Amino acid sequence: MNTLNTTTDVELLSDAELEVREAAIIAHIDHLKGYLWQIDVERWSRTQFPMPASIPVMAEEYAA
Repeated sequence: MNTLNTTTDVELLSDAELEVREAAIIAHIDHLKGYLWQIDVERWSRTQFPMPASIPVMAEEYAA
């Protein structure tokens, strides 16, 4: 049977190493959030009706 001796089998990290790992994890999460955002936009765009090209759009509407 395998046992875990917590005094010898645990990797001890310095504060600096923990901060580096934390920064890497946060960067990865932010990267994944970008993918989630793209998925949300794609799902939203599928629920919208296409705008006919024959409808004139006023410049004021773009500024709003």
